[in-house]
Amino acid sequence: MRCGCRSDIVLWLIPFEDPEGRFNFRRYRISDLHLIGCLSEPLEPVFESEKRSGTVIYTENMLLEDDGLTADYSFDTTAGLTSGNGSRYEGLVHFLQAQFTRASLETFSLANEGKAYGDASLLNPGQPMIFERMVELFNMPLLRQGSLSLETALERMGLKLYWGVTAQPLVQESDRPLDEDEYLQFKIGFHWDCHGFQTKGVLLELSPEVLANSRGKAKAHRHVIPPPYLYAAVVKPTESINRVTHFYRVPACIWGGSIFLIESEAERRSLRIALAAGAALIKLHVQGDLRALGESLWPFRTDENGHLPSRPDIIAFLNGKVRIFYITDSRDDEYLKRVAESVAELKLFLANSNVLVLPKTAESFADGSWLQLLA
Repeated sequence: MRCGCRSDIVLWLIPFEDPEGRFNFRRYRISDLHLIGCLSEPLEPVFESEKRSGTVIYTENMLLEDDGLTADYSFDTTAGLTSGNGSRYEGLVHFLQAQFTRASLETFSLANEGKAYGDASLLNPGQPMIFERMVELFNMPLLRQGSLSLETALERMGLKLYWGVTAQPLVQESDRPLDEDEYLQFKIGFHWDCHGFQTKGVLLELSPEVLANSRGKAKAHRHVIPPPYLYAAVVKPTESINRVTHFYRVPACIWGGSIFLIESEAERRSLRIALAAGAALIKLHVQGDLRALGESLWPFRTDENGHLPSRPDIIAFLNGKVRIFYITDSRDDEYLKRVAESVAELKLFLANSNVLVLPKTAESFADGSWLQLLA
């Protein structure tokens, strides 16, 4: 049922009988915040004891469909809701971002098996290798703290997940309002689902509500980042149409058969220049567990979750060294101040002569001056 005080929350209430024979409900997501007097606010949590400090929790609730009438699109479903012990619930967008990041790190390790971070022959994993790992992750029990896979959750709810790369201008189309009875048709050719690579094309239909609620950072500093995009669509198949219930698209940089997700056109330009210089790169889309690289590729410090204090834009392996870059073409003084603080914090955290943390602008990549710092 949908919450009475928070239109962005869909409640999962579990009935139970107390010792005196009375029936009541327990609430699955205790970290959801409710107004005083809301029917769900005082309900006892049923799974609170399963939470672990510092963990991210995903449930099949992230697949529930917005009805387009009561959904509050101003609510950021990727931000997460934090409980008192540090655990937090995250939505579908964060799940997709996290699994792409995990797959990128794990396949970087596989592509460079037996090598160390200083080797000159490090490789970037190919896009198919990353997507194949995502298929495996979507079939692993990553929901409900290790008791349910995304593929099983989709199957139980009569849904499918399709993803791939497209050059279609999805962002501009999502900005164009549709009439109430108008649908955007999106034809996908080769694509991926939870069973692997698929060669048969599929015609998807996006409603005005789903199109307006498309997720994924595809705009930066008030301008659209052009394609290509990595897209993902949760689809409710019927006899006549494949109706999209959730749609995600994020800009990508494609180079040499590899894929990196970006947050600005400045990042895309910088990545291309670094890749052309022969760098093997890690591009974290969200914070990722760098321990997945193994000690030979990442013998440097992380926190207890394998994270750095802040998420850099590029981690480059070149000329036997590791170079960490923060890329921006912003002129906002407050933003640049925060970047400088992140750089100083990371330098202190790593404190290793083989790692250099560089606050570089997009212009320094464009003129090649950053290469002088790699010697």
